Amino acid sequence: MPVHKHPGASVYILLLEGSGIVTSDGREISVSQGDVVQISGDEDFSYRSGEGSNSSLYVTLINTPGEQYAQNI
Repeated sequence: MPVHKHPGASVYILLLEGSGIVTSDGREISVSQGDVVQISGDEDFSYRSGEGSNSSLYVTLINTPGEQYAQNI
């Protein structure tokens, strides 16, 4: 997942499978299956799978500014 942000929202990432690195405002956080990371949507963040690992993520946005906010993402 490339570097991006979701201004005004809160982001929750649940790692369903695999392992990897969440980078949030330049800080790297190692994650593995079952981990949940909460990120302020105003932060730049990205995700990359661990070496030799495929990942499956469940991403939830809450407190979005409106219904149209998350369309076409």
